[in-house]
Amino acid sequence: MRKLFALMLCLMMAAAMIPASAEGGLKTGLAAVVERTPADATENKDGRVRNEVTVAAVTVDENGVIADCKIDAYRADINFSAKGELTSDTAAAIPTKNEMGDAYGMNAAAPKGEWNVQAEGFAKYCVGKTVEEIRGIALTDGKATDEAITATTTMSIGSFVEAVALAVEKAEDHGAQAGDTLKLTARASIASSKAATENKDGTAQLDADYAAITLNGDKITSIVIDAVQPKTTFSAEGKVTGDTGEKVLSKLEKGDAYGMNGVAPKGEWYTQVAGFCAYVTGKTLAEAAGIAVGEDGKTTDADLAATTTIGIGEFLELISKAAE
Repeated sequence: MRKLFALMLCLMMAAAMIPASAEGGLKTGLAAVVERTPADATENKDGRVRNEVTVAAVTVDENGVIADCKIDAYRADINFSAKGELTSDTAAAIPTKNEMGDAYGMNAAAPKGEWNVQAEGFAKYCVGKTVEEIRGIALTDGKATDEAITATTTMSIGSFVEAVALAVEKAEDHGAQAGDTLKLTARASIASSKAATENKDGTAQLDADYAAITLNGDKITSIVIDAVQPKTTFSAEGKVTGDTGEKVLSKLEKGDAYGMNGVAPKGEWYTQVAGFCAYVTGKTLAEAAGIAVGEDGKTTDADLAATTTIGIGEFLELISKAAE
């Protein structure tokens, strides 16, 4: 009898140690792929740096199979003259392609519909697939050859494939459960861009933040936030001087190399954003979006400030968008 009791106790303890993902839990993943296209200014035409950022969010089950997938993207052109002056409105809002909907302007030329429709079609195709299957998708000139994909998506999907695959590979247990709703939100700004001067190159800078959020009703069950910050320099003559072929790492990917440790009392960016995500998990969207901040954009909540002292205005905007 004692042996039977001991065996039952061991089985119960072993069951308690099984990861959440083995009991109906899901991993949450998030990734972005950045492509930059430069053009020098001429006497008759502005130069520009075109930033294309494709973002993917996934939930993944214990077998590595995608349970849900969302895809979105930004296109942010930063223009400058042959005198190195910024000609873009740096205060203008930058909607994502999903937010633009029909206004993105592909309908007339795309047999399978607007960008957001085709992106959703590919995201649905990814559900039920593993990362190996996603990376194994055959492409010709960036476009799929599989009829199961081309039935809904005929535009170039190379960045979709890479973003979804990376999101799966980065996915971790954060508390999501089977049946949760997955949201992908994003926001961007080019306000940090600067004109060139006689002594210093200008900077075409995009600041893009994005989040994967899972919900049970309106309660946050998991959240991952990341950001990319592609910067491209240009001269006072309007010539691109930065290396637009260099891979752009996200702030989470940079880790300690992002460089906040020496000046931030609560540690590096990834540490502070993890503190924020842990703090809002379990809260409703309204509770999380309503966190009090000061004029500097930093939290005034003492509990949150124990882990996060960077500005959180962008994070709150991402959460607010999940309620839309």
